[in-house]
Amino acid sequence: MPSLLAQLQESLGQTALVLVRVDHTQGSVPREAGAWMAVTPTQVINTIGGGHLEFQAIE
Repeated sequence: MPSLLAQLQESLGQTALVLVRVDHTQGSVPREAGAWMAVTPTQVINTIGGGHLEFQAIE
């Protein structure tokens, strides 16, 4: 499986891409501040922790 960086680099030259980053957190959370994911029309690279917040970010 290609590394996350390799997947991101491959996507950059081919399609629109949105980078989603967790800026800060409060309380119990699945991922720390700085966690990121990249979203293209056809794929999601990495995760910000799943759940409803990630679903909303992808939409």
